[in-house]
Amino acid sequence: LAVQNAAPREDIGAATGLVTLGRTIGASLGLALNGAVMTWALDGQQAILPAGIATRLPKGGLAAAAPHDLAALPAAMRDTALNFYNQGFSAVFLFVAAMFAISTVLAILLPRVQLPARAK
Repeated sequence: LAVQNAAPREDIGAATGLVTLGRTIGASLGLALNGAVMTWALDGQQAILPAGIATRLPKGGLAAAAPHDLAALPAAMRDTALNFYNQGFSAVFLFVAAMFAISTVLAILLPRVQLPARAK
């Protein structure tokens, strides 16, 4: 909305298209980056997972484990594996929280633009 209000009247369509393109690219890159952070974190947790549990997981370890793979483990092993899995997701949460904090600071630093009065 700020971009549309700041754009000259003859460029509102182009500004709207640019915002939509930026939003689409940002969503795609954001999803890919979150997936990369999650895979990196789960691989890190896999490296320190006790060997008895690691050998009972499918090829690919925690990152490839499906709910039925974890359900097949004995209760104590399943709880340990889920704890390591949870720690991997904690890294993703912290990454996203940092991105939101940076985005908030950048939004605050945006220049203030007087919105023009438009004819109805």
